[in-house]
Amino acid sequence: MSKNSSRDRSSLCHFTFADGHRCTLPQSADDMGLCYFHAKKFADRKGSEIAARKISYFLERDIVTTCDLSAAFNAVFAATAQGVIKPKTASTLTYLGHLMLETQQLAKKNTSRLSRPIGPTWSMTPTPSHVRF
Repeated sequence: MSKNSSRDRSSLCHFTFADGHRCTLPQSADDMGLCYFHAKKFADRKGSEIAARKISYFLERDIVTTCDLSAAFNAVFAATAQGVIKPKTASTLTYLGHLMLETQQLAKKNTSRLSRPIGPTWSMTPTPSHVRF
């Protein structure tokens, strides 16, 4: 390879494809060394990773409260409005969150049902003398 072609090659995008060849588009004005399209893909991926961390932060606990779900929904809606998450992905995440909320409500019903005593309840109040068993 001649000296001129290696110097020309240094002004091209530094993105390397899976098969080993490099992108032949010129670098964009930013300092990342990528062309406009690869720089945009990289920035979009970074934004998606940040949004995923914000959403999962509220769902990483052992017990997820309704407030946690509400905060996670808020993060999903904000990321969708900013264009970081695609609407189809947001729809899927919202549906899963709705299922989690329904599961919480069913668990709460089951827990309240189990907390009641099972079988006869014995009262410590004295029975009137005119009642015979």
